[in-house]
Amino acid sequence: MPLNARLHVAGVVAGAVLIAAWAAADLPAAKRFYDQAKAEKEPARQIALLEQSIAALPTFEAYLALADAELQTKAYAEARRSLKQALELAANDKAKAQATFVTGEVFLAEGQRSDAVLLFRRSIEYHPYPNVIERLKEIELAQAGAPVPAAEIAGALGSTATRSFSVQAASIDLRIGFALNSATLDARGRAQAEELGRALSGAALAGKSFEIVGHTDKQGDAAANQKLSERRAETVRGLLVKEFQIAASRLTAMGKGETELLYPGDAESDHALNRRVEVRVREP
Repeated sequence: MPLNARLHVAGVVAGAVLIAAWAAADLPAAKRFYDQAKAEKEPARQIALLEQSIAALPTFEAYLALADAELQTKAYAEARRSLKQALELAANDKAKAQATFVTGEVFLAEGQRSDAVLLFRRSIEYHPYPNVIERLKEIELAQAGAPVPAAEIAGALGSTATRSFSVQAASIDLRIGFALNSATLDARGRAQAEELGRALSGAALAGKSFEIVGHTDKQGDAAANQKLSERRAETVRGLLVKEFQIAASRLTAMGKGETELLYPGDAESDHALNRRVEVRVREP
């Protein structure tokens, strides 16, 4: 679904807030410029009109529309600034979800996939818009076929870019594969664990500590899944300590079993994405 269409689906509540703000402020210029911008097809002209609307009356929807136009013109830094303003003006969690989702699209356009994923998840925490869930699933399935490279892992775990959007700790989900009902790494799982090792042992993350968190799908017994997730996390931790000489004190292993599913469905794609090892920066 195009971004403008996704914005329309998610924007009903925000539109009601905007109308109320216009009525209370009695500033018809803001609405006139906004309506002209929405009817305009040229992004540069949209930007000029929306800036005039915001000058008359700063509103959530005007900033959101401005960010969309800036995204179309690849003015990514400007779009992020507009979205921060939109988030500050968001009147409820649905509006926050909308602004956070569009911010994720900006990060994705810039090639910052891991940061975008964190923002999409934060959007879903605010409000689970189905289109956002499907967008996130689409991105994760596209990535699942190949190991995440060490450089991307290091970039995600060292990033602070999402902090101003209420994403607290840097983290990344890795699809580290294991043999069925086992904590033994399969070939692809070892390849991904080794990329993680290269990232965590590199200079960019020196001095940081991490939580290695195992997650299973919801198939099978919950108690068995909990134990399996713990064993898998310990397997990854052991590899990092033994083969990459990462100090054991920098790594904490834990399991969450099936208690933190990303996708509640019963499709095999849901199960595959739920089976993961999450790596979180451990806060002091």
